[in-house]
Amino acid sequence: MRPPARRKRWLGELAAQVWNFRESGRNSKLKALRHCVQCSEGDGLKDGRGKLLLFTEHRNTLNFLCYKLEDWGNPTGQIQGEMNLGERKQAQKEFRPSRQICVATESAEEGSNLQFCHLMIYYDLP
Repeated sequence: MRPPARRKRWLGELAAQVWNFRESGRNSKLKALRHCVQCSEGDGLKDGRGKLLLFTEHRNTLNFLCYKLEDWGNPTGQIQGEMNLGERKQAQKEFRPSRQICVATESAEEGSNLQFCHLMIYYDLP
């Protein structure tokens, strides 16, 4: 086991590497998602007709995806486990008329009717 000072430095270096990788855009899945949203698969998103439901397992991944999608100019809603049933229903209600993309964890499966979505992607870390 590393001494506390070395462990702290090692964790800091690891966190910096993760941040650099995340910000570099080298993530092939992220590139594929961007391509999907911006190209033919996402044509319905461009004109406002289509809805994309993007499932992920982890809340951190959900937050990252929301950040990236918003950065790319896509209004994004989210449904995640920390929301109670009323909050989830409200997020669903807002998603239908005013957002093109909803990023959700498995909690969206509970009491949510998202069958109006045209495209669904399951995005998660390997």
